[in-house]
Amino acid sequence: MLTYSRRVALALAVIQPVVLTWITVVLICLLGYTLTAASPLLGDVTWQGAARLGGSLWLLALGTPLVTAGGHIGLMPLLLTALIAWLTVRFLRAIVVEDWWDVAIATLSGAGSAGVICLLSLPQSSLLHALVGGAVLGFAASQCAWLERPAWPGVAILERGWRLIAPLAATLAAVSLLLVLTAAVLGFGRAQALHAAYLTDLTGTILFTLTQLLFAPALAVWALAYVTGAGFTVGSGAVFSALGGSFAPIPGLPVFGLLPDPALRPAWLLIIPILTGLAWGIIRSLRPRDWVSAAVGALELLVLVALAGQFATALQTKIRQVWNA
Repeated sequence: MLTYSRRVALALAVIQPVVLTWITVVLICLLGYTLTAASPLLGDVTWQGAARLGGSLWLLALGTPLVTAGGHIGLMPLLLTALIAWLTVRFLRAIVVEDWWDVAIATLSGAGSAGVICLLSLPQSSLLHALVGGAVLGFAASQCAWLERPAWPGVAILERGWRLIAPLAATLAAVSLLLVLTAAVLGFGRAQALHAAYLTDLTGTILFTLTQLLFAPALAVWALAYVTGAGFTVGSGAVFSALGGSFAPIPGLPVFGLLPDPALRPAWLLIIPILTGLAWGIIRSLRPRDWVSAAVGALELLVLVALAGQFATALQTKIRQVWNA
């Protein structure tokens, strides 16, 4: 049975990391505005507008598209998303989540705090998306922090499957990051040319670069999609895949200068995930075999990759595009 003080502690365990990360993002935006306020590129932007932009950037980490006069941005800064989720789990573990009442309180607290932040952000920010994103954050974080979980049927085999597949998942993540670093080396000239078009000073360059680093995990997901042949889409329909892509206008952000030429068809890259999977299979064959757990683990990995792909491009944005079409 929950006491009143425990309910408050659980709610604060979700609200505090949300507020802390939101204030941090807003302060960074205000710092950037203060240091570049004299730039003619800012036009009539005020510090209040810069603060609201910080709130919208924070909401983007939860999947709420950032809507501007020139369109909307759906690419999630997954590094910021991971930071928010990690802090929330840490705060909740200090309280100890014990039952479904705790989960409900965490979910409602996440939705409420995200909704308040939406009201303090750019007017175009979607309140519904913010509420859903905050609720998902609170629910997922409380599930991760729930140490005394009931013994559900099938949980043991899911855990065994994940233990078997975790090394392969870590290897694929490392390969993806290596591909992003390779793209950064090969596309540095294009990215530098795009960055020069913004006419930023040293301070603006540092802030601009740090902001784009928040999207590094999303780029890693794109890299994995590229080498597997599944591909990914940027902008109004530009498709990038090792099996071939198509041209279309894309946003002129420096980070997009790292993207490969859509006309290229380096199908030989498909051997990278194939060899990775074969190596894992050979290693597993040298150990006691548990084919059921291995199959379950493979399914978990497929689901994880699919979810990562949806998070990278913001599922809500895709739904909005289809609906408006």
